[in-house]
Amino acid sequence: MTEAYIGMGSNIEPEKYTPLALESLRTYVDVLEVSPFYKNRAIGTAVGQADFINGVVKIKTNLTAEQLKYDVLREIEFALGRRHLMPKNAPRTMDLDLILFGREKIEELNVPEADLINRPFVYLPLLDISPEMIIPGMTSPLKELVSGVCLDLWSSFPQYA
Repeated sequence: MTEAYIGMGSNIEPEKYTPLALESLRTYVDVLEVSPFYKNRAIGTAVGQADFINGVVKIKTNLTAEQLKYDVLREIEFALGRRHLMPKNAPRTMDLDLILFGREKIEELNVPEADLINRPFVYLPLLDISPEMIIPGMTSPLKELVSGVCLDLWSSFPQYA
């Protein structure tokens, strides 16, 4: 079995869609841990949209990374109303991203997520679950890679209850 990390985000009724996504995910994989969820403003081309709620889920699975991403995560997103034909940064009921898959580097799947250490909405919840984690391709634990910026960000990314 492989340990993997899934990023979860929503800016359309997150209080409705986040529990539904977690419930669906549990039918396919073993959910080991769920991070706190954080509220943050939309960034990039999504500026002006409703705030996002983001968290990370640690799982164990017998699936391949491709099966997990395309047969499970995309299926859950679709069932919850997400359509990938929409513009990339359109508002979404649920966004499920395969952030890490064991110690593997899978470039065609963007695993580990290329911008992980530049995306506080990904690494803050990941730090809550696995602060000592060493991202494949890196030599230092995640908490050391982002230590200079974390303290300032905690206050601007309030936990979402």
